[in-house]
Amino acid sequence: MPGRFPQTMPIELHCHSTESDGDCTPTELVARAEALGLTTLALTDHDNVDGIDEAMRAAHNLSLRVVPGVELSCHFEAREVHLLGYFFEHRDPDFLDLLGRMREERRHRVHRIIEKLESLGVRLSYQDVEEQASGDAIGRPHVARALVAAGFSDTVSSAFDLYLGNAAPAYVGRSLLSLEDGIEAVRRAGGVSVLAHPGIYHDWARVERMLKLPVNGVEVWHPSHRKAERKRAKKLGSRYNKILTGGSDFHGPRGDYHEMGSSPVTESVVSRLLTATIGERALV
Repeated sequence: MPGRFPQTMPIELHCHSTESDGDCTPTELVARAEALGLTTLALTDHDNVDGIDEAMRAAHNLSLRVVPGVELSCHFEAREVHLLGYFFEHRDPDFLDLLGRMREERRHRVHRIIEKLESLGVRLSYQDVEEQASGDAIGRPHVARALVAAGFSDTVSSAFDLYLGNAAPAYVGRSLLSLEDGIEAVRRAGGVSVLAHPGIYHDWARVERMLKLPVNGVEVWHPSHRKAERKRAKKLGSRYNKILTGGSDFHGPRGDYHEMGSSPVTESVVSRLLTATIGERALV
């Protein structure tokens, strides 16, 4: 399988569709990836795998491999972190049950955010937020878009700065899934896990503690990472013998975005993830 593709061709290991907070359908993402000459596309929607089968069908007759992926919202030391999963069985009943409960928690979280916003004099309805979501995994990005649509903020980024970010007044944390349990859930579903964009946490001692867990890899190349952050992530990942990965975190062709396949990660990384997957499945 890994040797089927040239090792230097571009790949994409982190992108989102309309099944979570992306602008493109899974079919549109596949068409874009094919047009860009990518060999591998991992669809990593937030707490949702509903788009994977559609993406696989769209790529059936193309020279493009679709990898089952997900981006899980977890918590570690009482703060939110994100975990990428790859090559798991995306129809696994226990994993689907977990994702269903996580999406329900997302809905409750949005209701609590709306309540906090109202206490700040910012009136939004849950329907306002739902109108910004195409899929079932509703979350803070949809609240941000609703704030922009209602005129409370100029951009999604400023909505996070003013209201929704981790240090902002309407922030509501997550409580369902610990990072440790997220890693184990991906493993039990037959996959491998990667700590997503560690540079955004601005706490490298905490990142190091996370990398001491049995996570398989760390995302070194990410649009939010500057050179210094890539260097720190790479150094820590190498210290703990993690697979060094990356992706564009593509959400769609609007605003300030990075194109799919724009990271320097190639098929050699996919080969290492796949090898790790085989090892993890032997332990399940």
